[in-house]
Amino acid sequence: MANVNQAVGIVIVQHARPVSDEIEKRWSLPHETPQVLIVREGKVVWDASHFNVKAADVEKAVANAESQND
Repeated sequence: MANVNQAVGIVIVQHARPVSDEIEKRWSLPHETPQVLIVREGKVVWDASHFNVKAADVEKAVANAESQND
């Protein structure tokens, strides 16, 4: 697992199905595993799943989200 200097939440669906269901409902996204969501100010600003989950892409998306908040 890569190091991330941000708050990170990990949902293990088998142990937290209601949380997964709320994520789907709140952001109108289907559950996929693995899946990364970058949320800023209550909105999903980037997401990826399956083979599109790559550390370099996540890092770039986090950096882009941070620069938009500045």
